[in-house]
Amino acid sequence: MNLSAIRAQFEPMREVGFADIGADYFPVGAPFANPAYHVVLQNLTDQPAIFSFLPAGQIPLEDGTDDHIVVQSEVAYVLDINTNRTNVASGYIFAQGTQVWVAAFAGAPASGEVVLSVLYGAS
Repeated sequence: MNLSAIRAQFEPMREVGFADIGADYFPVGAPFANPAYHVVLQNLTDQPAIFSFLPAGQIPLEDGTDDHIVVQSEVAYVLDINTNRTNVASGYIFAQGTQVWVAAFAGAPASGEVVLSVLYGAS
């Protein structure tokens, strides 16, 4: 066992209730406090949701191109951006300060919530 390995750590879970998800984007909790390599989006509402990943301070659709991922209702979507990487010395990350936003895709949900989990590495 390598005791100098990087430990996986979770940031606090972020949640948005169905009542806050509509035609306009709504922030899913606080921006990332750490550079993240694994993100889980859970759309536990009764409608599809669309997500936007933006640098700190940017508001979705400022440039008209910020719709990023649609997640169907009652589905979890995992973004593990370091899987199968070829360079073990470095890898992809979501930048510290990234803000995730959510909006309704086809219609406003009537139940449930959206949950965001963020995993990062710490020494």
